[in-house]
Amino acid sequence: MPPNTTASTGQQPGKSGRKKGRRARLIVIVLVLGRPFAFDPRPLYAGALLFHVVASTIVAFTAYMTLLGRIGAQRAGYATVMFPVIALAISALFEGYRFTFLAGAGVALVLSGNLLAMTGAAPAEKRA
Repeated sequence: MPPNTTASTGQQPGKSGRKKGRRARLIVIVLVLGRPFAFDPRPLYAGALLFHVVASTIVAFTAYMTLLGRIGAQRAGYATVMFPVIALAISALFEGYRFTFLAGAGVALVLSGNLLAMTGAAPAEKRA
């Protein structure tokens, strides 16, 4: 058995309590908003849910761990900054998102920051 696990469940101590706490907060929020707990059994909804479970967790996690192994933690950290930029691009292609000035400026800052970080360009020296 791996270290720091309980004999009965094989889980790390405290993990079950955190999950229950998250569930409790979600239940309180739903009850305060007056929304019913509902699952839509239609194939479109269930299929979309299944796709998100597979694509957003299993495939994405595997891809990120592969990236981490290939380029290292530091460069993979810079790559994660690109996730919102990629999400904006996908939204623009498929959902008709229109870039605002602030969104464009944010993308420009992200791209220039990543370029600077990945190329290793040193900042200009201070002049006295």
